Amino acid sequence: MKSAAQQKESTRPELFLRIKHPNIRPAAITEALGIDPEHAVEAGPAESRAGVQRVHSESYWLGRLESKAHTAALLGLRVAEPGVMPILSKEKLLELGDATPLDICILDALQTLHEKKLFLRELRRGGSIALLLQRADLSIPLTLNTSLARLAELGIALEID
Repeated sequence: MKSAAQQKESTRPELFLRIKHPNIRPAAITEALGIDPEHAVEAGPAESRAGVQRVHSESYWLGRLESKAHTAALLGLRVAEPGVMPILSKEKLLELGDATPLDICILDALQTLHEKKLFLRELRRGGSIALLLQRADLSIPLTLNTSLARLAELGIALEID
């Protein structure tokens, strides 16, 4: 039987960043973003394990975005004393407005990408960037109120599976 923490983890959506580009090397994307890819293919000629020759028209890079490390910073939480619940600042509360838990998860995952805005802009010249959202629990309604603006600011499309 799953513990409550495992059940909560299993309902958390998975977020992936997918980049397609006609000529950038996947290793350059990995280095610039500081995220190891789950899958990467370089544009150009390639040979499969079975010896089949093929040509990839574009580089493909797919990396998982984690949404745990920066949640406290994103929400502006500060702990008054050890063991005491974190306090949400008024500024952050107003900034988040009517953010849903899914918004917060997405905003948290995008936190590290915000610093890479210039690199993302360069990638969009000729390429495409998408946030792939894989929902674990389809019974929970999909409602996004605040994260779409950040995605648009970074030039990242949203694809939902």
